[in-house]
Amino acid sequence: SHDLMGTSLNVSDGTWISLSGGIGAGGDSFYEYLMKSYILFGEDEYYDMFHDAYLADKALHPTEKYYPLRPEFVESTYALYHATKDPRYRDMGRVVYESLQKFAKVNTGGYAAVKDVRRKSLEDHQHSFFLAETCKYLYLLFDDSFMSTDNYIFSTEGHPMPVEKCRYASGPGDLITVIDEINF
Repeated sequence: SHDLMGTSLNVSDGTWISLSGGIGAGGDSFYEYLMKSYILFGEDEYYDMFHDAYLADKALHPTEKYYPLRPEFVESTYALYHATKDPRYRDMGRVVYESLQKFAKVNTGGYAAVKDVRRKSLEDHQHSFFLAETCKYLYLLFDDSFMSTDNYIFSTEGHPMPVEKCRYASGPGDLITVIDEINF
């Protein structure tokens, strides 16, 4: 066992449909939220679970060299900057932006997935999530005016949704979020 989660469950009986696992696309959100939970709550259990999965993934895929311009790192950088206002997260975003310009931009003006990060070779396509999410989070990282006066949550695809009203329950640790009206 490599301590990795599969990517698909049978909703009726809870058994794994797909035992294939990794920290890349298809199962990445679980591992992303382990790391975010460790950063947010500081509990070692989250880091330990992430670290074990990361080592297992490296053991299974020791030569992974593909970068499809996925948004998760930039999204996390955006969230951490806006939660802490620590300028190092903007510095990280600037490095990502400059790297995309240098290594992923193509002559026609678009961007391409990086086939091999060691050789800097490119694929002949750009995934839709690059514009829909990666670029959006990079932009938002450097824009202090967007959502500065309103309360928003993001969908898993990076779409901002206004939260009109939130209230806390009286019990300790209970958070009840009430979305009275969402204007799409």
